[in-house]
Amino acid sequence: MGVNEKRIAIAKVLFVQGETLKKISEEMDISINILKKLSSKENWRRERENFKQEIFVKLRNAYLEEHLKEKEKALNFLYREREKIIYSMSYK
Repeated sequence: MGVNEKRIAIAKVLFVQGETLKKISEEMDISINILKKLSSKENWRRERENFKQEIFVKLRNAYLEEHLKEKEKALNFLYREREKIIYSMSYK
């Protein structure tokens, strides 16, 4: 039974995103041996690691961006409160 390229492409995407070859084989009815050969030949594991690294970097950047926004809000709040205190002290 030949396996068409579209099914192999889907299998590759599933693997890169973290699925096991065994589960892909079972769910897509593709021989585990075919998947092993293709994943080895095309280095799907490297692509999986690259994908995981990209996700990690994006999550880290999103976290840092959110952290910086919250820090900026806090600093702005403190600045406004300081200004209120200075203003109120100048009129006593």
